[in-house]
Amino acid sequence: MKQIYYEIYEDLRDKILAGAYPYQTYIPSENKLVDVYECSHNTLRKALSVLRMHGFTQPIHGKGVLVI
Repeated sequence: MKQIYYEIYEDLRDKILAGAYPYQTYIPSENKLVDVYECSHNTLRKALSVLRMHGFTQPIHGKGVLVI
């Protein structure tokens, strides 16, 4: 059984690859994503961490998470 954070990671990754979140744009805020995925902040942060580790995003302090 997949962990919830991994399913969120896969969905965000697929949206990045499909162009829903284009290169050099920011993904929606953490609060908006928590509402969309109906999960906790910790679960979402773990998914965002996996995105960063796989080279899809880069967090920018005070601005958000940038697609790279």
